[in-house]
Amino acid sequence: MQMMIFDDQGKRIGILQNYTSIQWKRKYAEPGQFEIHVRPTKENLANIKEGVTRFVNQATQEIGFVSFFHDEESEDEAQGDIEIRGYMDNLDQRINIRTWHFGTNVESDVMDCIQFNQRNLDIYFAPDPQGLQVTGLDMESTWETLRDTVQLVCEQTGLGYRMLADKLAGKSPGALNQFGMYSGKKRNVKFSDKLSNITFQSVERDLSDYKNFAYVCAQGEGEERTVVEVDLSNGGERYELYVDSRNTSKKYTDESGNEQTYTDEEYQNVLRNEGLEALAEHSAVVKFSVTVDPNDPLFRFRIDYDLGDIVKVESVKYNIQNTLYRISGINEIEEDGVETIEIELTLYAEEASAKKGVTA
Repeated sequence: MQMMIFDDQGKRIGILQNYTSIQWKRKYAEPGQFEIHVRPTKENLANIKEGVTRFVNQATQEIGFVSFFHDEESEDEAQGDIEIRGYMDNLDQRINIRTWHFGTNVESDVMDCIQFNQRNLDIYFAPDPQGLQVTGLDMESTWETLRDTVQLVCEQTGLGYRMLADKLAGKSPGALNQFGMYSGKKRNVKFSDKLSNITFQSVERDLSDYKNFAYVCAQGEGEERTVVEVDLSNGGERYELYVDSRNTSKKYTDESGNEQTYTDEEYQNVLRNEGLEALAEHSAVVKFSVTVDPNDPLFRFRIDYDLGDIVKVESVKYNIQNTLYRISGINEIEEDGVETIEIELTLYAEEASAKKGVTA
């Protein structure tokens, strides 16, 4: 993998040299992460700084924001390395300071929310948005980080988001991080241990912290207390959660600084969204991961499939037969010059039943 180095002003520093391993962990509906190990050369010590350095993956144009740097002296400096970690967005640096509504025009709603709360954060927007819309979405968010806000929207809609290098990166001062939303597509691709294009597979299922039914309890006492129920159990076994929302007032301050009062319906929607956010923090862990050959001639990585796409999976070992899965995560690994691809899959049927319809 080739990584370009930029600073926080969008100035191009150069190409990352003398690295020993890269893990570029891309995600569809949440922030991706990365971990890079490099030799402690004079150039790497000077060029890589937490909170300042940005990496640009030349294959995907995705941006990695360095937030962690660790180096310590070694008896054999030739064998020592620097550990660098970070995220593929900087949306956690700003809070949404007002109640923001997300509806049918979800892409423009998200971009408007980010722009309103930008406060000099270095984010740009694609000049040609895809016009993504959804049916049936009616949610609000307030006093969350922009990262949590966008992630919640993506969880509710089945959309993904990413930050890519602006075309002017390195040429125009400050131009670097371009935010965009997108929708993965159904592909005529199949991963199967029968086809031998799966080299390793694993399953993880965990309900230890799972909740699918929330009682959101707002202001009031006893029987007069406002309680909203949020049911995501789909008629199955219920795992209940109590959400204390006594601090959520029926009054709010609008954009002009005037005090307003929610209608009963609006107030219940606010509480319902708080319930959805709380349940999102207690989701079931169901992961199916496979390692594939990126050079497989049958289905070509980044040409026939990529992050966010929906593909068929067949596994004799785990009794999975031609089932649709979303590619929800891709970990691109390079160690000692050898590249491998680990793919995380999410069952598409469960996602589709819980999400709003997406159109473009």
